[in-house]
Amino acid sequence: MSGEAIVITAPAAALAVAGPIALAAAALAGTAAVGTLAARGIATSVAAIIDAQVEAARQRAAAERERMAAQEAFEGRQKQAMDEAKQRHDAVARMQESLARVRLPETLPEARRQPAENLTGRTESKTEPRLPAVPNHAVLTKTLDDLSTLIDGLPENLRNHPHSPTATLQQQVKSYRDRLHGNRPPSAAQVEEVMATARRSITDFRDRLQQESVERDKRLARTDAALNLVLVLEQLPMPRGSEVGAIRSELVAALGRGEIPVARLADLENRLKTLAGATAAQIASGALRPALADALLRHLRALGYDVLAPFSAPSDGAAASASVRVPDGGQVAIHMDTDGRLKFTFAHERQTDEAGPLSEAEQTFARQQEARWCKDLKAAVSGLVAEGFESRVTFDRRSPDIPVVVHVPVASESAAETGSATPEAVELAEAAEEERRRRRIQTEQQR
Repeated sequence: MSGEAIVITAPAAALAVAGPIALAAAALAGTAAVGTLAARGIATSVAAIIDAQVEAARQRAAAERERMAAQEAFEGRQKQAMDEAKQRHDAVARMQESLARVRLPETLPEARRQPAENLTGRTESKTEPRLPAVPNHAVLTKTLDDLSTLIDGLPENLRNHPHSPTATLQQQVKSYRDRLHGNRPPSAAQVEEVMATARRSITDFRDRLQQESVERDKRLARTDAALNLVLVLEQLPMPRGSEVGAIRSELVAALGRGEIPVARLADLENRLKTLAGATAAQIASGALRPALADALLRHLRALGYDVLAPFSAPSDGAAASASVRVPDGGQVAIHMDTDGRLKFTFAHERQTDEAGPLSEAEQTFARQQEARWCKDLKAAVSGLVAEGFESRVTFDRRSPDIPVVVHVPVASESAAETGSATPEAVELAEAAEEERRRRRIQTEQQR
């Protein structure tokens, strides 16, 4: 029996997963999220409220982003950073081309070894292969000077880059130039090896700069996406608004510089993920109650119930109440807590505010209507579950003493007045009304 009942509706587990998805979809892609939410078992009505709220926030965030673009001008600074990256890449590419042209002459003075004698003392008729002699001092000097000039010609910001090979290359060039004036001058092969090392080092440096540019662009794209999410969160109810404001300032500054350390960006993204989850939970909680109120009354109307007083607009931090009339007679008071918990109390109706306990006929009729309400409540809860509300009855008992309320007329009266009441219900209602009339007469006679 459900004279008194409590129904818990808690789609919080699914909403905790789907909420951030809705936020991310709206903030980063600008797409509707109702389909995603519904696919995860969220009531369509709740999903629609969440989606409408987030979409409105996304539109306001887009307007704020346009205002920021005009005010902050960091998009121009990002373009400047990209242009500078291209200039660095082009400078290194030009150095590569120049290095390819700096080579030792293909023909250098050569000398023959004297014919060697074998163990018999006879001179071999064949000579040893020709071996290059020590190249001309001026040729090696010019080659090393050209290499040094190319290295110094690289822009200063590239020479000072943490991964620039120029300092090491200059040390090698200086060492060989010093040896040219000493007792152990370098050979042509050694100088050529220095040139080959320079070519490999500059090629690796160019590839590294290119990779750094790609990674920086990725970080800035992530930073830009994080800022978009921040702007959306600022348009929604948030538990920690000041923290979001601080993150916004840091992201804007990073976009202005055109750089942000990867570890710092990851930390900000993790904090935003936590904030987005908390915001989504708050949105879900706010969306649940109005959707649940509407769905419950809709299912009860479908079962023939008249709504005597609809729910006041459920808001955060405030409970809401409603009341309905059971077909053929009786009222149910509905109380909705701030967490979506529903409490139901069945009451017997009298046509007047007559005091006194229920007569035997009234008691019989009230218990019959209470049983009918019990059956209909289960049907309504099943309807809520079918819509995606995770609802279940957690408390259900027969009222020890059925309360009495005064009959409230509505525009669409009860089924009894429209001819749809069962004959048994009509008979019991007439008997109850006759009993009340008899008791009023007795009371008046005693006076």
